[in-house]
Amino acid sequence: MTLTADSYTRIYGEKNPTFGYTVTGDTISSGEPTITCSATATSPVGTYDIVITKGTVSNETVKLVNGTLTITKAPLTISAGNYTKLEGEDNPTFTPTFNGFKNGETKSVLTNQPTVTTTATEASPAGTYPVTASGAEAENYDISYKKGRLTVKAAAMQTSDEELKPLDEEDNVDFSIDDYYITEETDLTNVVVDNIYYNIGVDAGGYSSDDKCIVITKETSDEQMTALEGLGITDEQLKKNFTGIIFKVPAGSGNVTVTAETTGNMTLKVKVGNAAPMEMELSGKLKMKVPYDVMEETMVYIFAGTQSAARGLLREGTEQSLKIYGIELETTVIKGDANADKKVNDADISEVANAIVGKPSANFKKAAADMDGNGTVDVTDLTRIVKTVKSKH
Repeated sequence: MTLTADSYTRIYGEKNPTFGYTVTGDTISSGEPTITCSATATSPVGTYDIVITKGTVSNETVKLVNGTLTITKAPLTISAGNYTKLEGEDNPTFTPTFNGFKNGETKSVLTNQPTVTTTATEASPAGTYPVTASGAEAENYDISYKKGRLTVKAAAMQTSDEELKPLDEEDNVDFSIDDYYITEETDLTNVVVDNIYYNIGVDAGGYSSDDKCIVITKETSDEQMTALEGLGITDEQLKKNFTGIIFKVPAGSGNVTVTAETTGNMTLKVKVGNAAPMEMELSGKLKMKVPYDVMEETMVYIFAGTQSAARGLLREGTEQSLKIYGIELETTVIKGDANADKKVNDADISEVANAIVGKPSANFKKAAADMDGNGTVDVTDLTRIVKTVKSKH
């Protein structure tokens, strides 16, 4: 009778399988053989004898044949990671991450550490660049790599009022994404970033990397806002008396939705042009939708207010802040966008001209073509659309 230990293959770091055996020739009268292997979960890649002994087998004549345990490399993935920087800045320090280490091991077991590189340099323009890891070696790991990216953003701009262009639906802002322009180091005092104006001094809030949001801790009163109506972002009175965010919406109608949270006695206020502000207390991360309907490009102000004194007594002693997580713009009508393609261009001039002579297309939108809001579409509206298109060239 021959007892042969079965052979197995397993990955480094795993437990040994339950060892079995094969009987040839005679049958076992009684008892069981003993099977052992010196390999453990921490044993390195290689081959190990699976030793079989007679154990309690009662047969007198027994031939014993050992098996083999083969330990192969464990898979290890090294990710290059995703990063962001502004134009003109040095590349950030690239820190790869590892997935697959066994036995509580770390990168210290690598015989060669990975190198992480990118094609971007300090002079690279805004765009997305590949980040790759390579060169790592390890005795017990089969290494693969996952590419990352470096997003180079246009630097924060300090611009004039004339360069504050209206937002569109593609400009929706989510302050929580890792590659947005603003970080905790960004000075948000009187600065325009991607067509949004911020005036939040160091004593009035800033960006929170922990909560991934804009924080405002200073109120702008209703009296201050009334006094600031009609002022541009370059006006010194606005810079001095307004704390918050300003952007423009295009002529037309739609909704501005602000995702925010208020704590303490603070409230969220959103004011469109000279209209009275909408105000809300948001206990938790919630959305406030503010409709607008304007005949020309119009400023939208987002700022903090405070609850009444009676309400304030109930929340006394808590943190006073307005946290803004994102801004969404939904346009239902853009003035001049006569063919409803979300743009105002030469095609809209043709669309309105055809409508005036009684030949509108199926895409014609009267509300968008009615530039002066008098309920009719005529040569006056066509002239205004022509001027709008020319101003964009």
